[in-house]
Amino acid sequence: TRGSIISPSSTCGVVGLRPTYGRVSRYGAMALSWTMDKIGTICRSVEDCALAFNAIYGSDGRDDTVVDGPFAWNPDGTLKIGYVKSDFENSPPPDMNADAKQRFEARLAIMKDALDVFRKAGASLIPIELPDFPAQAIRFILSAEAAAAFDDLTRSHGIDQLTAQAAGDWPNQFRTHRFVPAVEFIRAQRARTLLMRKYDELMSKVDVFLSATGGASLT
Repeated sequence: TRGSIISPSSTCGVVGLRPTYGRVSRYGAMALSWTMDKIGTICRSVEDCALAFNAIYGSDGRDDTVVDGPFAWNPDGTLKIGYVKSDFENSPPPDMNADAKQRFEARLAIMKDALDVFRKAGASLIPIELPDFPAQAIRFILSAEAAAAFDDLTRSHGIDQLTAQAAGDWPNQFRTHRFVPAVEFIRAQRARTLLMRKYDELMSKVDVFLSATGGASLT
């Protein structure tokens, strides 16, 4: 729904494919956020993800959000790859101690090596920055939709049986987000549309973009 494919993939050094909303049927999957849930794959390589996606994309007649669109895989073309400049070319803070600075510089060297891999493969690398937008402020859309998806369980007190009951755990997310005002939810959705437009503009300039593991692109 958010990082459930990308986060474990980046941690394990494999390839996660989080398809565009409406590309793969979600029939049979547990709903969490109806406008954010996606079904994807975790594979050893990009090519394996392409093979898996080719088998699962498209309408199955059960999920009305799925759009029938073509899928063309052409790994031989030259890619325009954007890279988040602040992830790959930043400088250490002036007050950083020697040990932290050494770790910082070692990480930058790894990031530079990663870019060199793509350069040697013939890709065109373009420095970019992610849209300046307070995306964290509208993250509650996910929790509000989750509260709706699990509302029967909340009302029946079924969530009281779950072990995790801390303030940030899902049971309390379900309870508290029943009280999100409709006006705030609608305004967040309108802001979400603006964010989508900003990313659409960014992706009109590059085919893909690279960012650091755990970077801002996951928020």
